[in-house]
Amino acid sequence: MRLIDRTSHALGHTIARVRQENAIRRIAIHHSATATGTTAIFENFWRTQSSMGAPNAVGGYHEVILLNGDVEINYLPTRVSHGVAGQNGDTYNICVVGNFSQNPPGGIQLQVLLDRIRFNVGRFANVTFDRVLGHREFPGQSTSCPGPATNMNNIRNQARQPTTNMHTVTRATGGFYTAADALAGRNQRTVIQPGTYHVFSRSQGMINVTTRQGSAGSWINPNTQAEPPPPPPNMHTVTRATGGFYTAADALAGRNQRTVIQPGTYHVFNRSQGMINVTTREGRPGSWINPNATSTGQPNNTIRVGSRVRVNQNAMRWATGETIASWVRGQTYTVQQLRNNNNELLLAGVMSWIRRSDVTLV
Repeated sequence: MRLIDRTSHALGHTIARVRQENAIRRIAIHHSATATGTTAIFENFWRTQSSMGAPNAVGGYHEVILLNGDVEINYLPTRVSHGVAGQNGDTYNICVVGNFSQNPPGGIQLQVLLDRIRFNVGRFANVTFDRVLGHREFPGQSTSCPGPATNMNNIRNQARQPTTNMHTVTRATGGFYTAADALAGRNQRTVIQPGTYHVFSRSQGMINVTTRQGSAGSWINPNTQAEPPPPPPNMHTVTRATGGFYTAADALAGRNQRTVIQPGTYHVFNRSQGMINVTTREGRPGSWINPNATSTGQPNNTIRVGSRVRVNQNAMRWATGETIASWVRGQTYTVQQLRNNNNELLLAGVMSWIRRSDVTLV
């Protein structure tokens, strides 16, 4: 299973209504009623539908599970998509590609659907398995979606069951946001300490382990339980963007600035005159900074409307409090608005407010 991020170009992603994540109380399950398809293909139809706001339409589903089990992520949870007529304000919509009039979903699609239900029930505070409904189960809906052959009671019961009960971690290992990251060993979020954990889900040979049964945790690779290397002892944390200089003397005098050092933790290559040479590559010289400086004083660090910024990998929550999705981190967006003395930015594409400290000017 791959998670395919379409949040920056899904139909109507910039005009979809905004809500708080804790407003979500139900998950709707749909089928596409087609033999094949992708979100991009479905969008060609949605663009013509007045019920979806045509000509300025918004798409139908937050997630679409393709025939091969890949998942297209179209809208952040804080966006309202179409899916269930008149009841989308508190609903998160998931569609499985296929026509389940005769046979229910099965194979990889069923396993992915169950995994996505478990994951979303785990992350939405006001959603339970009983609130995972087929489209036809919503009040006032005259439809057979997600297909007459789809038994939603069976889907809910299977989703409630953990894939296995427990998993024992014998040595400290990396914890990741997604199974794909755990498999590739990239974007590590935490360290999972030795112990016995509940298993929330499995995918691609990876395991989602958690200390709270029924709640999503972190993905680990059970085949690489190696002690992570200790952090280098000589580190320096930059808390606010500051000027980077060629020499310690320049850093001390605040002249001939060469670059901007963004907030983060860096290796220390050298120290002189109270200045510090910081670098992202241990053992290599970097830039000299004045640890007592709190800002660059340079216009090249100013973020304005229209600036391009990259969401930091360690960014955890939007300025409004919701969790930043893993597929947003590391991506570059255009600043659409500024507020709170320019300390919060509205990112075009995802249309969410983020703190200045959680982005890097590019």
